Amino acid sequence: MPPITGFVHGDHIDLRDRLGLLTRPRAEEEDDHRRQLADWLAVLHAEGLLSAEPAEVVRALADGSAAHDEEIVTALQEFLTRTPARLIGISLADAVGERRTQNQPGTVDEYPNWRVPLGDAEGRPVLLEDLRARGALRLFRRART
Repeated sequence: MPPITGFVHGDHIDLRDRLGLLTRPRAEEEDDHRRQLADWLAVLHAEGLLSAEPAEVVRALADGSAAHDEEIVTALQEFLTRTPARLIGISLADAVGERRTQNQPGTVDEYPNWRVPLGDAEGRPVLLEDLRARGALRLFRRART
């Protein structure tokens, strides 16, 4: 599974297509992805976790905009805190805006599984020392409360 921002932008479909791993036509994958994404955005909006209208977010994502990325990540993490789960996992990749998939099932040498260095939304390296300055720890603080 890609980080949240990579998922909402459909990066996982691009990667699987490049690697020849799609099991159905790309157009079907993209249509299914848009439907699932719209459904999740509608839930987040109905719960008051996403201020933007889902249709507006879908249009922005289709245009390649990252304007709603942080709000989506925060909304999904907040949604988790509303569930009865006693343990919630938060990915460092999500906290810093990383879009690249860390592991792509079905590959060995075709993709650098578990060797993708942590980066921000622009692909710049993020060191552990940078997390506090970048505000990345806010998701962890929210999940704790």
